[in-house]
Amino acid sequence: MRFLSFLLLFFTLFACKNEQSPQENETPAPEQQQQQPGQTTEDKALALEPIDPIALQGVRTRWSWIGTGISGVRSVKSVPGLKAEILPEGDLLFTIVGDIGSLNVVQLETPEGRVDLLLREAGNIPAAFRLKDKGYKEVHVVGDMNNWDASRGLMVKKGKVWELIFPLPPGSYRYRFVVDGKPMPDPINPNKGKDDQGQPVSVYQIKPKGGSKQALPEVELVEVDGPVVHLHLPKGGIAIALLNNRQMPVKMQDEEAFVQLPPNARGTLRVYVQNEAGLGGPLVVPVP
Repeated sequence: MRFLSFLLLFFTLFACKNEQSPQENETPAPEQQQQQPGQTTEDKALALEPIDPIALQGVRTRWSWIGTGISGVRSVKSVPGLKAEILPEGDLLFTIVGDIGSLNVVQLETPEGRVDLLLREAGNIPAAFRLKDKGYKEVHVVGDMNNWDASRGLMVKKGKVWELIFPLPPGSYRYRFVVDGKPMPDPINPNKGKDDQGQPVSVYQIKPKGGSKQALPEVELVEVDGPVVHLHLPKGGIAIALLNNRQMPVKMQDEEAFVQLPPNARGTLRVYVQNEAGLGGPLVVPVP
């Protein structure tokens, strides 16, 4: 009898365990659901408000990310001809050290993710400073265009002429040469002046390009076909497109351009176009 009672108790416990076991295969808790494959953390950088293009003023331009929604800059990926530095206080310093063209995009690595920043020249014109060689060993040019800093004015000897070119906006620039450590005004420039200490200098005058104003280029929206945005550009136009603050690939075909958006893209698409007349845009296209 005791043996039968024991068997009855054993089978009762076994049946209860089987009734509870299906619960182990039910949908995981919310914490477990968030870790399932294919569910990624949202890129906070894509949710930031669009940042306006930065106009490069002269050789050096300082820019602060305060007020943009960025909480800091960890690193900067620049372009050839442009040096980018993160200053101790967190601001960015862009220094033109070569030919960078009219439009450029630099990549910022931030705590929010990657942010692409559009830089443009503010109507800069190549200004060539030249001095005929007379057996000099080293020549620098200093002036308003490089804050009188000789380390940013080392000239290059090309044949019998020392030369250095700065991309500068129209205006007047005081300058002098430093030849083998000795200051010297430009011997062939009749425009003379004085620096802040009253020392003699030369004055470089840069006039705006052309005598007539050309209309800035415009980009036109043709259609939005799913993830592809079809655009019409002016002749000779080059387009740069940013979804919020992330550069998008653009395929050019004559005067047509096609912007490829990522799957499930949302935000604001801005398209800028550049040709010989200048920078036009942006064309703003809401992306649902």
